[in-house]
Amino acid sequence: MIERLQIFYPIKNKIDLGFLLLGAFLCFSVFGQAQISVNPSRISFGDVTKESDKVVDIIVQNNTTKSDFLLRSDFSNEFEVKFSTKTLDAGGQLVVRIQFNPRAKGKFSEVAKLYFASMAEPIQIPITANVLYVNVNGNTPCPDFSTRAADCCASNFFLVEVYDKNTGKPISEADFRLEEDGYIQLKLKTNSDGKVSREVRIGFYDLIVQKKGYKKESKESYVNNANSRFIFYLERDESYVEPEVVQEPKEEEIAVRDTSAFSVDRFKPNNVVFLLDISGSMGVGDKLSLMKLSLVELLGILRPVDRVAIVSYANEAKVIQPTATGTSKESIIIAVNDLKTGGKTSGAKGFKKSYAMLKKSRIESGNNQLIVITDGAFAVEDQKSIRKLVKKAAKAGYTTSVVAIKPNAFAKENLSLVTIDGNGSFLQVDNPSTAKAILVEEVKKKSAK
Repeated sequence: MIERLQIFYPIKNKIDLGFLLLGAFLCFSVFGQAQISVNPSRISFGDVTKESDKVVDIIVQNNTTKSDFLLRSDFSNEFEVKFSTKTLDAGGQLVVRIQFNPRAKGKFSEVAKLYFASMAEPIQIPITANVLYVNVNGNTPCPDFSTRAADCCASNFFLVEVYDKNTGKPISEADFRLEEDGYIQLKLKTNSDGKVSREVRIGFYDLIVQKKGYKKESKESYVNNANSRFIFYLERDESYVEPEVVQEPKEEEIAVRDTSAFSVDRFKPNNVVFLLDISGSMGVGDKLSLMKLSLVELLGILRPVDRVAIVSYANEAKVIQPTATGTSKESIIIAVNDLKTGGKTSGAKGFKKSYAMLKKSRIESGNNQLIVITDGAFAVEDQKSIRKLVKKAAKAGYTTSVVAIKPNAFAKENLSLVTIDGNGSFLQVDNPSTAKAILVEEVKKKSAK
């Protein structure tokens, strides 16, 4: 990194040189910190008892194309530390195994440090514990890598219990979500006893519980043998208003809809790809139902000359329905009704896949259109590339419209820019009545002769 720096002005004195070297040094340090990651990045042993598993594996990942080397580690004398290797190959990983051997009861806290050759500053790993038991006869040695595999004990069962704060009664059908670094790992519901249990990889998570009519509660915790039971007491939300129930249309209802108003004499053939946001936020309230309702209403008027495909996006882009004609309503409806939410909003891959499908099924002299349905703005890292893709598609004759489901002001502003770039429309859905008509009217508008 340092050798790439180019100096375009003369160095007047040692002070100038010092500042230049310091800047290069800091730049190199930031680069190194960003390219080497550790998991877990913080460790909580929770309540340490006689039965607690006090061994943790720290996975160090090298995300660069150059090898690195672990120079040293700083842990207090209450830890025994072993390494799978100290050479960190390009794109590879090493394991730092630590065993906690507490010497006194009570609260424990320290910040361990790992020093790598590429870094000016060490990677810092906060470690906490509540020591309830100390082995006065001495601790067993930290297991080496031949007796305990690096992935040993990598998973653990946890139990979540949810109760009404006022009555103390268990809450059934409460939504439980397990997130790691902002990504949803699990979505479950409590049983009739207000409980839910599942095996999960040991790590640091956000545990989130919510239920209609209650205030959402969350906890951050390291899930392991010592921390495996989590109790939530939900408080009633007095401001909660039961949302209007959206009834999803049945297939037989679609079959009898009047399609004469969408005649081939007045409207061009349509080649439409729907790009659907199925990230975690779309699972809140009735957003997903509103999206399904609007899609199914449009399917009811599609003609044999029309083509439609569906792509979804959250963490990844996925083809939900390959391009089909208007005669394939049944299979498309099944694909729509099977939609489920989960994951983080990231749309660039979805746009690429959608435009590729539009191009493949292009109808000359027809309406070739991408319709994006989402509830929020795209991820910051995606916005620039998305707008570039939309502009390029517009020049090739593909319009891009956005249907926003109950968006906030920030989302409206950002999504509107996409439709301007794509020569499309910005549309908003807030209730079932607008959901029913909005896609039908948009496709008619764009395909009118």
